[in-house]
Amino acid sequence: LISIQGLITQPELHLDESELFLDFVFRLSQGNHSIVVYGQHDRTRSAPPISLNQSVEVIGVFWKEQDRNGSTIMNAIEAISVTPYPSSIPENA
Repeated sequence: LISIQGLITQPELHLDESELFLDFVFRLSQGNHSIVVYGQHDRTRSAPPISLNQSVEVIGVFWKEQDRNGSTIMNAIEAISVTPYPSSIPENA
């Protein structure tokens, strides 16, 4: 597992067939560096914090190489969570 922060660029959101989940992919950028992040968001829990230039923290699994749906994905993060960064919730709350 890794934790990384940055700005969302090139976001793409797609509803799944049930319309309960949002499949997403975006580039997480920090300075001149970026990495692809993908995952699925449960829409019944809340609105996803995924929008252009949103500052977020991603916790997920880094994959050097992964086969998904017949395609090979290189150097990407499969997100477990995407949250606004810095958090709007105080640490001692």
